[in-house]
Amino acid sequence: MASHQGHGGTHFTSWAQCLVLARNTTGGAAAAVAFSPDSSHVAAGTAGGALRVMRAATLEVTMEVAATHDGEAIHDVCFAGSAQVVVTGGGDGRACAFETRGGGRVLECVRGGGGEEEDDDERYACLAVAFGTSGGKPVLAAAYADGVAVLWGWDGVVLRELRGHGGAALGVDLSRDGALVATTSSDGTARVWRAADGACAAVLRVGGGGVEARRVRFGAVRTHGLVLVGCSDGSTRAYRVPPAGDAAEVAPLFECGGHGGPVCDVAVGENGEVLATGSSDKTVRLWTLRDGALCRTLPAGGPVAGLAFASQGSPRLLSATAKGTLKLWGIVPR
Repeated sequence: MASHQGHGGTHFTSWAQCLVLARNTTGGAAAAVAFSPDSSHVAAGTAGGALRVMRAATLEVTMEVAATHDGEAIHDVCFAGSAQVVVTGGGDGRACAFETRGGGRVLECVRGGGGEEEDDDERYACLAVAFGTSGGKPVLAAAYADGVAVLWGWDGVVLRELRGHGGAALGVDLSRDGALVATTSSDGTARVWRAADGACAAVLRVGGGGVEARRVRFGAVRTHGLVLVGCSDGSTRAYRVPPAGDAAEVAPLFECGGHGGPVCDVAVGENGEVLATGSSDKTVRLWTLRDGALCRTLPAGGPVAGLAFASQGSPRLLSATAKGTLKLWGIVPR
């Protein structure tokens, strides 16, 4: 496995300069951020349970819900297919969807047995969410603190329960075609599952010594076969999942290392050529997915809590810190 610490020069020439286009705060300690599919808006969730939706160009707040999860933390956010609906995963065990105009709740997914007692709240905390389509129908993937991931239908009905992790499920993502679900866990593995039947297609081990697999993203466009896993040892590992597998163990292709703290989030640019990693070391790093080389290090202004790339328009990256600082980075071609 190749390992890159980023001592070479800039390889991805179109990311020659990064400028801060806009700044704002989340109104509390940030937990997660997301761009809408059309890149017109962004969403940010806080550790205090507040949800803010903002215009992407200026980070001006257009909608806010103060207590989305009865005062519990928002652990993750994503948009549901358009800029009209945003989904949150919360410490109260629920995955909820809100209208971005008015903040009305349009969906609530609650696992049976969760949220009735304090112990259940912690056990069933929803730590990550991802939206996509599978079999032509909208689905919501959610990862929980008891190690289970769930595929929900947009009617709030459980479609699949994905079981196999030996620790908390910390991250989740859906492939572009909706055929695969990727999860990460404190047990030191990431897993790839078939959405159609819930079977585990691959186990991605990140190493021993108590290293956790924190966040996960599928590659995009030119790198759609890759799975990127951010880890607690400050590295992000890239894997290629075989077309067909039955819980096969997969070794990483390469490793992007060098952060001075755990990787808290990862994001993949729409063109599939660049990876962003954010860490508790207060930096965001940009890497080329062609070879895993470091091309830029950005000052985040605090421990990084969330990252998101715009999928439309000019190249932009949104970063959020645990202090609540939001930065919208514009990428200037060479």
